[in-house]
Amino acid sequence: MKMQGESIISGITPSAHISRAWGLIPVFVAAIYPLFLQGFHSVISTRKDEISFTTTAIILLGAAFIVPILGLIFAMKGPDFANIRRLAYMVVTTPALYTLLGTLQGMTRSPIPEDLVWYVLWFSFGILTILSTKETKDKPSNPEFTVYWKVIHGLSATLVSIFIVFHITNHFFSLKGADTYNAVMKLGEKVYRNPFVEPILIIFFFFQILTGIQLMWRWSTRSVPFYQSFQVASGIYLAVFLLSHLNAVLIYARIYLNIPSDFAFGSAAPAGIIQDPWNIRLFPYYTLGVFFALCHLMTGIRTVALVKYKSHRTTISRIWVAMILVSGIASGIIIAGMSGVRI
Repeated sequence: MKMQGESIISGITPSAHISRAWGLIPVFVAAIYPLFLQGFHSVISTRKDEISFTTTAIILLGAAFIVPILGLIFAMKGPDFANIRRLAYMVVTTPALYTLLGTLQGMTRSPIPEDLVWYVLWFSFGILTILSTKETKDKPSNPEFTVYWKVIHGLSATLVSIFIVFHITNHFFSLKGADTYNAVMKLGEKVYRNPFVEPILIIFFFFQILTGIQLMWRWSTRSVPFYQSFQVASGIYLAVFLLSHLNAVLIYARIYLNIPSDFAFGSAAPAGIIQDPWNIRLFPYYTLGVFFALCHLMTGIRTVALVKYKSHRTTISRIWVAMILVSGIASGIIIAGMSGVRI
């Protein structure tokens, strides 16, 4: 017989159920993510220059960025349940996941409305979370196993980072226009599109995705410090972003459309990113992709630096903050170039 005050569902106390319900707030916000983008497009489609319209558009687009931020906050400070923490990390991936869904919907020519699929997806995530009964109270993970995956993840990241740094640098040239961007890209393609190099690079990318998910699963069993939580959040966003990006470039562009994945493809020409109702999703998608890629790299470097220079923790952390700010500026410059700004 159940003790008084104990829930008849899964043996979890009523307060635990309330805690779970509170932890689902990010899920609701992620579910309405498309509405922020649709609202932004509706406002700018009026083509009115009044301050009120401009302010509304900025607020709506800003709300799209608030969604992954809310996911990160709940991953760090939300209810102490592993499943809710993992779901919060999933909310961080919202812009990338929504772009991936849209591309897959287009490729399969699905008759089901995209937003309906999106709502059902997040509703299902919420229901599964409620039904789950795994509770964590600082449950430890296997440290040796985690260190092993962390080391091989970091080693494979070295090769991947070389490509990512070049790819991000290439995007800075979008400020000079399509011709300059494509010229720089073709220089890089001589290496990374090489028949020997490209398959290896793709394998390393998928290895990064799989090992990153493995680490996220291990580290999300309990609350972790801010830096580690930020590393997990940026990593899981990159995992979904890479899946979306690889699908878009390798399958959608090359096979499905049979077109080059050049500046026109990346910037959604001729419609552009800002003015098109579908393409506007690329704005937060690209911005956070660049930002989290650089942040993930910088946070990894910080971790390694602290192992060697423990006595300089304050200095290292200050440098990290500066690099995060630089990452934000870099992502802003790149999305400006991809959206049509020229110098």
